Amino acid sequence: MQSVPITTAVQQGRTSPHRALQPSPALRAFTIVEILTSVLIIGVVAALITVGLRIAGVTARGTVDRQTVLSLKTGLTQFQQDFGFAPPLVKDQAQTPERIAETAGIRRIAVYIPSIPADRAALTTPTVAFTAANPFLDNRYSEQSLAYYLAGALDIKRTSAANAPVIDGVPGPGLFRPDTEGYFEIPKDIRDNSTTSKRIGTQHEAFVNLGGKSPSLRDVGRTTAPVDPPGEAMVLADRVGIPIRYYRWEGAPPIIVARKPNEAGRTPQTIPTPDDRNIEKNPVTRGATWAVVAAGPNGLFGDEDIELIGQNLNLRFSTTDEVFKARLAAEADNVVEVGQ
Repeated sequence: MQSVPITTAVQQGRTSPHRALQPSPALRAFTIVEILTSVLIIGVVAALITVGLRIAGVTARGTVDRQTVLSLKTGLTQFQQDFGFAPPLVKDQAQTPERIAETAGIRRIAVYIPSIPADRAALTTPTVAFTAANPFLDNRYSEQSLAYYLAGALDIKRTSAANAPVIDGVPGPGLFRPDTEGYFEIPKDIRDNSTTSKRIGTQHEAFVNLGGKSPSLRDVGRTTAPVDPPGEAMVLADRVGIPIRYYRWEGAPPIIVARKPNEAGRTPQTIPTPDDRNIEKNPVTRGATWAVVAAGPNGLFGDEDIELIGQNLNLRFSTTDEVFKARLAAEADNVVEVGQ
């Protein structure tokens, strides 16, 4: 076959030397501005997702805490209906903490008894009260009362005898009828460890559901000297193990529960007051005599050691005003329910 010279092929219009020798067009590269813009957009979206997940997590934890406190309030209300009084306040937060008292060889729960002047005074004016550095401090609460009276978790022997029944008469959850002085009406045949009588009285089940993760029973007793006997420091704890507080008082409530805005005589005087804890706006708080309080999503009540608050909230402070604001931030998400 005879070859055709390239010049002849071009002249005949069959090809072009420029088209034949040029490479295929390449894809256009991104500019540095376009890359940086894309990275910025991705970063903003990731940050929004992170913040949204964090807010959703806090909201979910707050919902769980609210449900827990409401369930305990329901249990307390049922306790009152069954026995005619609210659970007594165990002296575990007194200046000399006491959980178990003993009279004439018989053990009982050590509680504040309003008919005793000194105990009534302690419920009216706390022995550990607020200061300018800690305006939420008030020891008119117990971490053990809810476990002992709503769960019946006091598995301490009634006397030192090996075969003695436990103080509330029921091993494990449950209890016999309590009174306001820390004793339980245990039937005689159980007290005497008798096997001849079948009259065992009325045993009450726990007033709170212990089947879930919150509230849960925990033993927070000391493991170093002085060591607490097993089962003597039982608490009902929230989803992360922080004891839920039971407040009980005479007269004005602790300000961590309810307060008047800008109340005279309080230091510092100006403390932001949520509507549900505002005595002037929420009439339910005015006649209240007890409260259930959970620390809330941040795990703090506001009256803890300030170093612990700073560590948990990742805050630094050097002035009195900064310390006060840190306590406000710690207290802000507390979950509070009151009753009378």
